[in-house]
Amino acid sequence: MKELDGFTVISAVGVLRHTSDQLPLVDDIAKLLASGHEKVLYLIRRLVEEGMLVEVSTPFGVRYDIGDIEKLPAFKPEKSASIDEQVETIKKRRTEQEEKIKDWLTKGGQDKKEKFSEIEQTLKDPAKSKKQSPLDELFKKKQ
Repeated sequence: MKELDGFTVISAVGVLRHTSDQLPLVDDIAKLLASGHEKVLYLIRRLVEEGMLVEVSTPFGVRYDIGDIEKLPAFKPEKSASIDEQVETIKKRRTEQEEKIKDWLTKGGQDKKEKFSEIEQTLKDPAKSKKQSPLDELFKKKQ
């Protein structure tokens, strides 16, 4: 399906104006274009800001009419990144995450080796493993 642009939305408003007695709602435009409500509403908001569509508030909802369409050639929709660029970005993030995980695992492995060696030394000579408490020093000084 082709990407929506300002010309398509304005054309849809014109067609709906021609085929019915009232100005179209966002839902009517989205239905005609077979597109999502949010996507169409986003484009409509931008077209209203540029003055190419006119927003008409009624008690039954907000309707849209064609405004100054001479500005249409200057209207540039926001460019989104191409699929290839998005895939490359995702691959780059994934490799960075994998490197972080590898670094963490290797560092964690060294910490485990150190802990296991401390445990082995403690099991061999329990007298060395007794850790001094800060309170032990206070009590030794009083004696």
